[in-house]
Amino acid sequence: MRPDDPVRDPERLRALDGYGVLDTAGERAFDDIARLAARLCGTPMAQVGFVAADRHWFKAEFGTDACEMPLGRSICRLALGLAAGLLVVPDLTDDPRTRGNPQVAGAPHLRFYAGAPLRTPAGEVLGAVCVLDTAPRPGGLTPEQGDGLEALARQVMTLLAMGRTLREQHRLQDRILDGATDHAIIATDRAGIVTRWNEGARRILGWGAGEVVGGPADVFFTPEDREAGMLETEMRLALEQGRATGERWHMRKDGERFVAGCETMPLGDGDGGPLGFLRILRDRTDQRRNEAVLREAQDQLRLAIEAADIGVFDYDLATGELVWDDRVRALFGLPPGAPVDYETFLAGLHPEDRAATEAAVRAALDPAGDGTFDAEYRTLGLTDGVERWVAARGRRFVEDGRATRFVGTVLDVTARKRAEERQRLLAGELQHRIKNTLALVQAIAGQTLRGAPDPEEARRAFEARLISLGRAHDILTAVDWTAAPVADVVEGALAPHRHADPSRLRCGGPDVLLTARVALSMVLVLHELSTNAAKYGALSTAGGSVDVRWQVEHRTDGEPLFRLTWTEGGGPALPGPPTRKGFGSRLIERTFTAETGGEARLDYAPEGLVCVLEAPLTAVQEHTPVPEESVGSGRR
Repeated sequence: MRPDDPVRDPERLRALDGYGVLDTAGERAFDDIARLAARLCGTPMAQVGFVAADRHWFKAEFGTDACEMPLGRSICRLALGLAAGLLVVPDLTDDPRTRGNPQVAGAPHLRFYAGAPLRTPAGEVLGAVCVLDTAPRPGGLTPEQGDGLEALARQVMTLLAMGRTLREQHRLQDRILDGATDHAIIATDRAGIVTRWNEGARRILGWGAGEVVGGPADVFFTPEDREAGMLETEMRLALEQGRATGERWHMRKDGERFVAGCETMPLGDGDGGPLGFLRILRDRTDQRRNEAVLREAQDQLRLAIEAADIGVFDYDLATGELVWDDRVRALFGLPPGAPVDYETFLAGLHPEDRAATEAAVRAALDPAGDGTFDAEYRTLGLTDGVERWVAARGRRFVEDGRATRFVGTVLDVTARKRAEERQRLLAGELQHRIKNTLALVQAIAGQTLRGAPDPEEARRAFEARLISLGRAHDILTAVDWTAAPVADVVEGALAPHRHADPSRLRCGGPDVLLTARVALSMVLVLHELSTNAAKYGALSTAGGSVDVRWQVEHRTDGEPLFRLTWTEGGGPALPGPPTRKGFGSRLIERTFTAETGGEARLDYAPEGLVCVLEAPLTAVQEHTPVPEESVGSGRR
C-alpha cells in the first residue's frame, strides 16, 4: 500500500534518486525551459523543481533566486498527488491549502500558481514545472498555455532520461573494467575473427561466447551490411583514423533488428603493428526513443506557440540587445531573421502612436513602477508600409534596484480594430440615416394631413407615401446604402402600377448610380407622379401610357447634366395648370431641388403631363464616370 503522504513515498523517492538530478550544477537546457514557461504563460517567475523527502530543490528558475526551500514553503508538493493534468490555483490567498504558505502570506506575496507535474513513465511525480505571479489570475491558463506547460514538463523528463543515458556513457570505462554487462565488448584478430565475447555481448546480442568465438565478427551485422563488406570497412577506417565509429542497424540472435552504436579501435602490439581490434557496441534503441520523445515535445511546444499566434520579445537592458521572434518581425513589416534593435522598434511605430507607446515603455522600465507593460499601438511596416494594430504585454525585471530585462508578447489585433472601427462608422451612419428618415416622415405627415378635407383620404395618401419610402429603403438596403442604380429606383417606384398592363409603363436610360438621399427623393417624386397619373392622368384610362426616360448630357460649356423626363399620353385632355398646387406638386418641385440643387418642371400640356427633373451629374450620382456614349442610350 502506498503511504498517505506522497512526499515520502519510497517508490517515488527511489525514482527521483535514479535520475541523479538533485544538487547537480545548472544547465542551459533546463534554464531555457524555465524561461520559455514564463514567456508562454506571461508570468514573471517560473521554476523547474524536484520535491525530495526533506526539501524542494530547483534545477532551474526564472525571475527568482532560490535554489531550494523547506517543504513547508513548497506549493509544488501539492502536485505530487495529481493523477493527471495540471495544478492551477488562480488565487493562492483563496485556497485553504495555500493561503497560509509563507510565500503567500509573506514575501514574495505570491498570488497565482500553475504547475505541470514531472511524471516518470511509471507514473511517479518527481516535482513540477511551475509558473508564478504576484497577481491573481481568475481565468488561470489558456488551453494553449496549459498544453505548452505540459509539453515543457515532458521535455524536462526527456532531458533527465537523456542525462541519465549520457552519465552511463561516461562510466563506460569503469563498466568495461567491472564486466561492462551493458556493453557488448568484442575482440577480434587482424582478420576479424572473434577472440573474446563478454557477458554484455551475450546479453545484448543473444549469442553465448561458445557460439561465436572463432567465427567472423559480422555475425550480428545485417545481411546487407555483410554483403557490403562493412566489417572490412570498419577495420580499415580504424587503422587509418585511429578508430571507426558509427550508429546503424544490427541483429540479435533471434533475428530482431535494433539500433546500436559501435566503436572499433585497433589493438597495437607495442611496436606499431596491430594485433587485432576491439569493438564496443551499445544498444541505442532507448536513446532513439528518447530523442523521438524530445522532438515530439519540442514540436508540441512550437505548435502551442504557433496556435496562439503570439510573438515574443526579450530586451536585455544591460547590453541593449533586443531579440524578436519572426512573428514580431512580421508585425513590423520585416522579413524573418532581419536584425533588430530598439531603434528598429521606434522606427516601426505609427507616428501618431509613437509618443504614447514610448511613454508606456518608459513607465514599465521605471524601477519605481509596477514593471508591467500593456499597450495597443499601430505599426507601419518598415519594408511593406502596411499599417497594423498590435496588442503588447510585457514585464521588466529589476536587480539591485536597476531594470535589467524587459520581456513580453505581442499579438496582431488588426482585424479586431478594423471591425471595431467599421462598427463605429456603421453606428454613426445608421444614426444619421434614422434622423433623416424621421425628418422626412415628419415632413410628409405634416404636408399630407395639414388642411386635408377628408381624413380617410389623407390617411390613405400618407400610407401610400410611406410605402413608397419603404420601397426606396429596400433598394438602398440591397446595396448597403452606398449607391442605387437609377433604373432600380424607377422600377421600384412604378412597380405597383404594372399589374394591369406592363406595356403602358415604359422606361430606359444609361446606367447612373444615385446617392442614397437623391434616390429617396426621386422615389417620392415618381410616387406622386404615378399616383396622380392613376387617378387623373394617363393611367386612369385604358389607352393611356407613361414614358420615363433619363439621360446624361455632356455640355461643352459646363459639367454634365442629368435629366429625367416623365411623359404621359393617351389620357384625358388636360385643361391647363391647376389653379391651386397641392402637396404632391410642391413635393415634386421642392424635394428633388432641395437634394440636388437642380430644377423640377411640370408642364400641363393638353395631351398629358410632362415632368422634367434636371441637376448636375455630380449632384445626383455616386461619383462613377459616365461614358460619352451614354447620351441617348436607353433600355426598355
